Amino acid sequence: MSIAEAILEEISALPLEKQEQLLDFAKFLRQQPASVTNSAPTRSYYGVLAGKGPVPSIEDIQEVRKEMWANFPDEDI
Repeated sequence: MSIAEAILEEISALPLEKQEQLLDFAKFLRQQPASVTNSAPTRSYYGVLAGKGPVPSIEDIQEVRKEMWANFPDEDI
């Protein structure tokens, strides 16, 4: 049984009021743009900078942080 046949079978079992609601919903769905799932999958940026040059060491990062925060309470924001 195809999807269309299964849908028709289910719709025919519903009362007229529910069938009208389904028709309105189908019209609404038809007006919607294509779903996101049809688009290309998103690309992971993991490792995008691999091999692009030297990276700072943990010590370098800690030193820069210490310099940045050294005068924090003394300066006006």
